[in-house]
Amino acid sequence: MKRSWLYALIFLFCYTGNALGALSDADGVGIGQLASILMVPTAGIAKIMTAMAFVVGVGFLMGSIIQYKYHRENPQQVRLSTPILLLVLGFSLLALPFFAQLSSSDPLNYENSQARWQR
Repeated sequence: MKRSWLYALIFLFCYTGNALGALSDADGVGIGQLASILMVPTAGIAKIMTAMAFVVGVGFLMGSIIQYKYHRENPQQVRLSTPILLLVLGFSLLALPFFAQLSSSDPLNYENSQARWQR
């Protein structure tokens, strides 16, 4: 039974490769163009992930303030490492979209990256 799945996957891989080769020969669409077409929906996913990182980061920062308040009331119940960890995680999640924006810009074109930050 397991071998039949393996054979099916090998057949599917070979068939897809032949279909992509035929597509690139017949229509003038190459593998690179096909990959760029398939990457278009990922821009929306990246925006959603950026928004989620921002919201979760703010939530972690609020949670760290609340946990620190609980620690001040009763240090034996909540350790100090809990609000510190939440604070570090919150700041790192808030900084994640900015680092993603820096890494997506062209490092050789410094003026272009400055123009993106000034928007």
